[in-house]
Amino acid sequence: MLVILLWLSIMSSIVQFASWYYLLQKGDPGKTSAFLFLAPFFGVLSGWALLDETLSFSIVVGGLFIISGIYLVNRNVHQNKNLRKGNVKKVVGN
Repeated sequence: MLVILLWLSIMSSIVQFASWYYLLQKGDPGKTSAFLFLAPFFGVLSGWALLDETLSFSIVVGGLFIISGIYLVNRNVHQNKNLRKGNVKKVVGN
């Protein structure tokens, strides 16, 4: 039980947040901050893998919502960058 507690405290907390702060410093904060929502989902997956906790259908659906939300946020950030830079072609009307 102590090994599992050490694993969850070191890998799920320290390593995860250290890498998140590094990516936040080096990358776009708008894109990077969306990945913080994966922390609880990976906590649940770690409990399922290490402690044999049950993984219900609602947890899987919630994880899919998190992943799709991160995709949508990052997709919109990319489109907004193009709009700000003026990379969008102008449509000329009659």
